[in-house]
Amino acid sequence: MDVAERGPHTVEVPAASPLGSFVGNQLNGGVIAGGNVTQIIHNYVPQASAEDMSPLVEGIRDWLNVKVNFRAIHNDVRQKRVGSTGDWLINSPEYQQWKRSRGGVLCGTGIPGAGKTVLMSRVIDDLLPLEESTDRKVCVLFAYNRYTEPLSLCDILKGFVLQVVERHQHLAELVKPIKKRCTSERTEPTSDNLIDLLLKLEGHFDFVYYGLDGMDEVQFHTRIQLVKAINQLRGNFVIASRRLEELQSNLQRAVQFPLVARNEDMTLLIEEKLMWYQGLNGILEDAGCREKIIGIFWRRLMECKAPAASPPICAGH
Repeated sequence: MDVAERGPHTVEVPAASPLGSFVGNQLNGGVIAGGNVTQIIHNYVPQASAEDMSPLVEGIRDWLNVKVNFRAIHNDVRQKRVGSTGDWLINSPEYQQWKRSRGGVLCGTGIPGAGKTVLMSRVIDDLLPLEESTDRKVCVLFAYNRYTEPLSLCDILKGFVLQVVERHQHLAELVKPIKKRCTSERTEPTSDNLIDLLLKLEGHFDFVYYGLDGMDEVQFHTRIQLVKAINQLRGNFVIASRRLEELQSNLQRAVQFPLVARNEDMTLLIEEKLMWYQGLNGILEDAGCREKIIGIFWRRLMECKAPAASPPICAGH
């Protein structure tokens, strides 16, 4: 039985059967229950030291040849985000329910300029500390999509695989077979190969969270393939995008959630900017018109972020 490739399962054992007899069979995962005896044995891959796994992880990194460093993008977005921006989203019932679910999909949609990327970075920062949990195994994966750097489905899936083995290096052993096969055959892994691999990797965690920013910035044919991949994977997905038909009708298990520029987030941004102009800040305080000026800035900022009207389509063009 290849338990490394399976999810949780139960094996019935007669009450009188000695559990020690299963050691020789190397039963690495599942729940053994019989009579009054219950024993839980977690799926595992033998963990080597970080030094032992580093060459393999480096080899996988070179083999995958991921085009974009999503963690570097995340760090850049995080640095530009003001303190508690997005707290309203993190504290919302929809988000908290999704976070507790298994296989849930939270699809956040909003207009251009609504701050979707900033909100996604806030979500990722809320999830990442869960990887340090001692009572459950959690994996957090994410991708930021940009018009300027169009990615294929395989590019995105490769990014997910690399993030897993970088943060959980003992699981690099699970990547070796497909890496060896593709290398010997001089082929690239297909999207099906990568989805199957991610499903195997998912089986070693209690929760896997995926964050996908800029779904609307993915090329159309890639976006359709990505929706199909999301429907196949078993982890929890949170998505940020403009409103798209394929996300409304083809995305299974999805809960639609509006992402908007909230007053409290805009106020935080304006106040943070005012802090850099102490002279102006002091004048506003002395004049007692700070709140009024913030309101004016807020309205102007919203006008700047509002999408321009589309030009009319003329006949014959």
